[in-house]
Amino acid sequence: MSDRLDELLSRLPVDQPAPDLTSRISAAVARRRNLRAVRRRMVMLALVCMVIGLMLIGVSWPAAAETIATTRGVDVASVSLEDILAAPVEVLVGLFELLLTWEANLVESLSHALILGVLLLTMSAFVWLAHLLQRPAPLNGYSQFT
Repeated sequence: MSDRLDELLSRLPVDQPAPDLTSRISAAVARRRNLRAVRRRMVMLALVCMVIGLMLIGVSWPAAAETIATTRGVDVASVSLEDILAAPVEVLVGLFELLLTWEANLVESLSHALILGVLLLTMSAFVWLAHLLQRPAPLNGYSQFT
């Protein structure tokens, strides 16, 4: 059996490797290392942003919770069905104005630290999600598409 295989192998033409094969392999290895380093840095940046965001939210949350509790909310229970049927436009305009006033008071009282903390936390969540959704490397380590 091995004689037959040796005979078939001897019939194959002997091709020389491409002259730039080693440089292409070296470039691919360097690209892969750089990509891994960039991904690692992005994950570390996301973790730092998450920690800073949680600290900012933790620091500013008591003041925001107090503001939310003391800000007068929309009293929707005082509006009855008869009021809506009797004067629907006036009631809806009044509710809309009340909602806008409540929202403006709430936004004015929120601290910049809370907003920045939520922004950093959201940004780190998106970076972490991108890291989770990336294509895994092949198990054998060889791929022309990575």
